[in-house]
Amino acid sequence: MLTRLLIIVELRYVAEANRYAETWDPDTGGHETFGDLKLSKSGSDTHSACCTSASPEMYEMIMGGIAKERWAEVVEIREEKPVREEIESRALVKVEARER
Repeated sequence: MLTRLLIIVELRYVAEANRYAETWDPDTGGHETFGDLKLSKSGSDTHSACCTSASPEMYEMIMGGIAKERWAEVVEIREEKPVREEIESRALVKVEARER
């Protein structure tokens, strides 16, 4: 069974967050998990995030690692709503679309 997780980190800790991700993100190898998606509370980028469907083993790695950091928040998404709505409904940060 997979668990849908939203992981939000303070932008200044992206390098540390990516080191954690090296253990559980096989798609990017971890070094690009955080940093590309930037979130803002007031127009200035303050956070980065990723969303994943975690296997039980991956879930344990995340909860036993990055979830314990004060600069990270791990949210288990139980409802089938878009991640953007999940972020904003929890008043974590305002998601602003940006051009690449």
